[in-house]
Amino acid sequence: MPKHVRRAVILGFLGALPVWSQTAPPPIAQEVQDASLDTMEQNLDRLESSIRKSLKGGGSKPVSFSGEAVFRFIGSSYEEYPTWMSDDNTESKNSVASIRVAMVAAPHKNLRLWSKIALNGALYGNNLPTTYKGKANVGDNADSSYQVAPQTGHFDPHSVAVYEDMSAGLTAAIGKATTTLKVGGALWTEASPLTVWKGQNRLFGWDYVPYELEQPSAQYYEYATTKGERVGRAAWNKKPFQGFQWESLDLPGKLYFMLTLANYEGFQKWEPTAANTNNTNGLMYTAGASGQPGQPMLDRTIGSKGTGIGDLYRDATVARISAGEIPLPGGQALPVMVGLNYIGFKLDDDYAKQFRYALNWGGLANGNDAKPLEAWGIDRKTVRNDSILKRVGRPDSLVRKRLASTDVDTFYKSNYFTSFKTISFDFRQNVSGKVSYLVDIGLNKTDTSYFKVHDSGAASVSQIRRYKGIADSTTIQNAGKYEVLGHKESDWVPAIYGQVSNLISGTLGTSIPVDLGFQAVYAPKEFYSGTSFIMPGDFFFPFEANLLGAGKFAGYDGGTPYVANMSGANMTFKYTGVKNGHLRMNVGYHTQLESGSDLVWIPWRLNGTAFKLSIHQSTTQYDGQGLTDDFMRGDAAYSGAATDASTPGNFRQVRRFGNDFYFFSNPAEKAGGSLTARRNAYAPVPGLAGGVRNDFMSTFENFGAFKIRRTTPDEFQADSLVMVEMILAGKMPQSTKATQNFSLDYGQDISPLWGGARPLFLGVYGAINGVTTGGLVNPGDDATLLSGYIARMEPVYQLHDKLWIIGLVGMEHWASNYGVAAIDSVTGYTPASDSRVQNPRNWRSAPIDFTDWAFGAGFDWNLSPRVELHTRLQYFTHRDDGISKEILAAKGKNDFEAWQLHAETKMWF
Repeated sequence: MPKHVRRAVILGFLGALPVWSQTAPPPIAQEVQDASLDTMEQNLDRLESSIRKSLKGGGSKPVSFSGEAVFRFIGSSYEEYPTWMSDDNTESKNSVASIRVAMVAAPHKNLRLWSKIALNGALYGNNLPTTYKGKANVGDNADSSYQVAPQTGHFDPHSVAVYEDMSAGLTAAIGKATTTLKVGGALWTEASPLTVWKGQNRLFGWDYVPYELEQPSAQYYEYATTKGERVGRAAWNKKPFQGFQWESLDLPGKLYFMLTLANYEGFQKWEPTAANTNNTNGLMYTAGASGQPGQPMLDRTIGSKGTGIGDLYRDATVARISAGEIPLPGGQALPVMVGLNYIGFKLDDDYAKQFRYALNWGGLANGNDAKPLEAWGIDRKTVRNDSILKRVGRPDSLVRKRLASTDVDTFYKSNYFTSFKTISFDFRQNVSGKVSYLVDIGLNKTDTSYFKVHDSGAASVSQIRRYKGIADSTTIQNAGKYEVLGHKESDWVPAIYGQVSNLISGTLGTSIPVDLGFQAVYAPKEFYSGTSFIMPGDFFFPFEANLLGAGKFAGYDGGTPYVANMSGANMTFKYTGVKNGHLRMNVGYHTQLESGSDLVWIPWRLNGTAFKLSIHQSTTQYDGQGLTDDFMRGDAAYSGAATDASTPGNFRQVRRFGNDFYFFSNPAEKAGGSLTARRNAYAPVPGLAGGVRNDFMSTFENFGAFKIRRTTPDEFQADSLVMVEMILAGKMPQSTKATQNFSLDYGQDISPLWGGARPLFLGVYGAINGVTTGGLVNPGDDATLLSGYIARMEPVYQLHDKLWIIGLVGMEHWASNYGVAAIDSVTGYTPASDSRVQNPRNWRSAPIDFTDWAFGAGFDWNLSPRVELHTRLQYFTHRDDGISKEILAAKGKNDFEAWQLHAETKMWF
């Protein structure tokens, strides 16, 4: 090994030591460095000699190592923060240190053995408060996750969580066939868009994600900015499973097969019916928080992600068989790949019992947390006496008339879980210079398992009636709590997806500087393929808006572009005359095939990543199902929780109602005078309540399309009754919605305009998106449920051969006439008790009126040939002006202004 190469390797190793130790080493004198280099060089000589002894002919190395090491620090400082965040003031969160090492052994030319281990340490950055609510610290019993505002926070490395990911595999060539067998905690798998697929996120150069491939900064910005596309894991169609995988690498006739037997974690985690099987929902109740002056804050438990992907209850089988070309007569072949795909996802019948274990073993003190499923639909006999209706002031006779057609025998709304299987046939062509296309035709069948939520033992006549159609009365009587009573299987439901690109250049050539592509989907409401890129759920969101950013959307991995009950198309126009750059325009229209719940999701496109990375670390980093203010609350979240005068409104986010029917009292219990809560909004499985949620590097929010008018008493009663009916029936108002999108995307190296010696890349993006109940978006119109626009610009300049500078300027706005929140008229906070939240007199008009700004600067520095430093400093703001439309005291309660520093050192070896 040449001396200069060995010295570069050694210096790279020394430069990476801070990555592993997490602290910078003291300066080393030059003479000490020289002595160390000489010693290590001598050791390298002996090591190299030993390795060469084992070589067969010296043409290959039987053992090789590779990997990467990363240290990522994320610090934040809020100049202005909403009150609900005042219990979270640590400044360094989501910082991590990780190392991944892969070893490859080659016993002979036809066999390769490999293994990988990754160790990841998450640095939470908790700090212990010196006071709580103005009272003296009670010492060791204080919960360090409760913070006092204002407080600067400090880096506290005692809160380090280390987890590992291990995998191994064997690649063998037998005759003319080469296959690989893998086993591990993260097997990246894909089949087709309708079976196993991740929608490709559109990323910018600003979002340097943790799993970038090794590439020079020039290449990174060429793809991220000038070409407006990504390579590597950021654009994979793959999803992670845990288990075994057998896959072909080279078969005769361009054949291919893949079989995966595994567990899968991601599916259903955002659903209200998902059990907390792995304690993965972050900070949860143990003994609660007393909140009494002079009394200790009782401990809470930090949920643990665990190792690998999945648990013992979610089993998955994935298979794909394909041929790389279609044979034709005369020895010819058509360059079209055809494939048959299958995904089978099965939840074990014992899965539902985890709701019981959540109380017994999960450390939960509030019983409502452990039984989140006891909710059902309207019962005529109980609706007439409902206290919520009386608060609205609607005469009882009119209520009966409005709800007279409702069936008394209704299923529980949450006592079920689903398994599914999807089969699809796809064909695709991707030949340079020709039309590229992909068509996937799928069939899906869903199995719904219903389980008992009453206590074991004799069931009453009314309880048996509510399980009518699921099982016979004897089975219901004898079943234990959370035991599966029966199954219902759907018919086979079809769906189709297709995309085409290069329509003009692939047919007419490149003489015309314009190209055309489109993608289209047909996905019925019953299509429930949970690992596809069609999200199974009864809600809606603006198309294309969810494709921006490095993270997930709505608790589902991969920036899912579609949701069930959607059909439509998106056209892409490209101007190919841009030298060393791109100019694209997207125009799309999608509509629901039938009416669906008026639950609308808002992706935070501009500042969602920065906001997520700035808040407290929790396993919502992975789950995406918890309300963000859950683990930052200052008080317990259930009725009767103690609240002193210094904590008005429980320090909750002033959030708009979503599908919150479970939060209110159980109508069937009211007949007997009980006010047992259906669901706690902050239970381990919060469901689809309105408010802000986070997932990996992303933020999103949902709200119900409700409206409260107080112009006349009749208007107020009519609007309130819409929400009351939803609360009692467990069903959102329904309509057939549509989403429209229009965007311009431009990127280019503009330095040739003035003959610049170094490149200056400029990326510009602007979009308009909306959701309507029909027609095109018209902000301010009642038919427009949501409208928004975004504009962002990123200049990138190569200051030096090893140093790139990047900037960011952006603005985003969302608006809607709809949105209702429970707000105290005096304090402007969320009311401090459940009964006041449930009182329609405290329901206030809170239309969507969000405005976000972002300003940033950063650099990418090549410290040595395989060691780089990536830094981003971002100032970002969020204004929620709609929350105070009716109650001025609520002004600023959801606003924030913050700084975020993201610095990442990465070494490849």
